[in-house]
Amino acid sequence: MAYATVMVHVDVDGASDARIRLAATLADRFMATLIGISSSILPPYPSEGAYFVTPELIEEERRDMEVSLRRVEATFRNHAGPKRTKIEWRSAIEVPDNYIAANARSGDLLVIAREQGSGGICRTINPSTTVLTTGRPVLLVPPGVDTLKAERVVVGWKEIRETRRALADALPFLHQAWLKGLADF
Repeated sequence: MAYATVMVHVDVDGASDARIRLAATLADRFMATLIGISSSILPPYPSEGAYFVTPELIEEERRDMEVSLRRVEATFRNHAGPKRTKIEWRSAIEVPDNYIAANARSGDLLVIAREQGSGGICRTINPSTTVLTTGRPVLLVPPGVDTLKAERVVVGWKEIRETRRALADALPFLHQAWLKGLADF
């Protein structure tokens, strides 16, 4: 009873270091593969006005974005730990919400920021959209939090399908808390 993969969203604009460490710790706890994921798109260009967009400008911005995604990957690998063998990286120049939803089937648990970053829809995901579109358990992490003990777990119950699904998705955490409780007994 465990998660085989833990997927963590890494923001292009930074501020993901603590979240990466938390996801790496969870991957270690469940002996899971850690998957880092990030994406962004080119900003929309105005169709009218004094701003003139050339193909060269678009290509330059695309190269800059690819460099940013490589930098984000290096940050992810650095915070995940250099000795980690079960690790993957996924990135693309694509709408972040769409990209994470399309790749969510690869993660048994998604670790994302609790709040949307300042980059808007071009550079970061919307947590609400992610929760509703991925069909996977999602752990929303506040800024700066890099540990999760989950030694005590409380279950609120209502006899509906969604509650049963949420409980089934949380079974690995419940099992870990139960084992911790037995060890302390």
